[in-house]
Amino acid sequence: MNLVSETKGFDLSEWIQDNPEFAVAPTTGKYSYETILAMLQLHLEAYFENEENKAKRSERLEKQHKAIIGDEGAKNYFLTHIREYLREKNITHAFYPYADSLEQALFEDIYGWGPLYPFFSSEIETAVVLDTEIWYEIGGYPQRQKQSFESIERVKELITALTMRNSDSKINEQKPELELEMEDGTRVSMVIPPRGRHIYIEFRKFVVKTFTLDAHASLGTIDPLDKPFYKALARTHLNTVIAGKIKSAKTTMLKTFYGLRDPRYVAAVTEQHFEIQLKRDFPDRLVMEFQANEIQLTSVFRRILRFYHDFILVPEVRSMEAEAAMMSCEKGVRGMMMSYHNTSVQNIPEEIARFILNEYPNRNLENEIIRIGKNLDIVITMDAMRDREIKKMTSVSEIYYDQEHGLVTSNLLMKWNKERNTWHFHNGVSNRLKEWMFDFDPEEARILIDFLEAKTISQPILEPTISTCYERR
Repeated sequence: MNLVSETKGFDLSEWIQDNPEFAVAPTTGKYSYETILAMLQLHLEAYFENEENKAKRSERLEKQHKAIIGDEGAKNYFLTHIREYLREKNITHAFYPYADSLEQALFEDIYGWGPLYPFFSSEIETAVVLDTEIWYEIGGYPQRQKQSFESIERVKELITALTMRNSDSKINEQKPELELEMEDGTRVSMVIPPRGRHIYIEFRKFVVKTFTLDAHASLGTIDPLDKPFYKALARTHLNTVIAGKIKSAKTTMLKTFYGLRDPRYVAAVTEQHFEIQLKRDFPDRLVMEFQANEIQLTSVFRRILRFYHDFILVPEVRSMEAEAAMMSCEKGVRGMMMSYHNTSVQNIPEEIARFILNEYPNRNLENEIIRIGKNLDIVITMDAMRDREIKKMTSVSEIYYDQEHGLVTSNLLMKWNKERNTWHFHNGVSNRLKEWMFDFDPEEARILIDFLEAKTISQPILEPTISTCYERR
């Protein structure tokens, strides 16, 4: 018998598992985490100040800047330096408050997110910093965390780090609020005194990675049997508003509708911050993405119209974006899509018109409302339920301008019944819209009309479907 080949080797870790009474408990080390952090900060300060070579000093400062705004290469540079320092001081272990390792925790406290780090390494969608407090939205409601920032000064350092990523991002007493978008697409909204009593920073991540009707159906946002209807709405390139309150999945549905369109079509996106991230989520498509503040938006949009594109997306219409959206509808390019904070379909034409009048006060309100009534085709409304986690598509309406009677109307095509959690339909598409859809994509138009005809019989809307948005005076 060959004893060498048949005898199992000794495994120390396995033996300790079988004999736990011999296991040695970990020790905290000779330094506390706070002491190690203070020592490292002094070391890093000296590391920068003692560099006599200006080029190297400039390079290190640039790395520091990049590390603060989340550049992975720069972060790894400092993590390596921290690791070497710990090895030099023979610091092998210590209790640390968060992160996956001692060097990671130290980096986060000096250059990174500090106690906010767990948020960025989790699937939590929303975090709020209120002065030094940290709140996470869990189960649809904010919950205060045990960890917090040690001082207001550290929070101000975080604000400075956030604004460093863009030279136009400024926040101070004269301009006490700011919105920006991080490298990973996270939205950040900040308010400081005197605008607010406290410093308020809100982070919103987009944790949804799949933009399909199947994904929405699996979450109960739509009925899976209704997917052909929504696909046809998207593929017939109607001028579409997706409306709803905050966190009602408007942006997710906007991107879903974009994903349903023929990938050969070119989209142009204009927004105040690069938030929607179409190219990131649809890497195989040609997308033109532009950002501009309110002052720049009109001139930038006129430039966009000179580039080749098949349709325009205008996320988060809140002011000047309304004029850009209407201009896109009037330049012979159909299929505009926009998102908007409202769930009252009847109010949308006048509200959008008033946005435009805020920038162009010499224009006539009635003319602008009629203009919008002519330009828009469809309004889709979204809502979040009481638990704030379940979203629902609540209605689809056609916006129609009746020139003979001087009316802008909304006509329900679909409505969700909250009590029964069922979706009901009305075959009321206008001849104007039918003509456009059949001209653009006869196959999808036929699917949409046949679907509505069948559903109007099996699941009809039992209430009046036509509402007046505006009547010409």
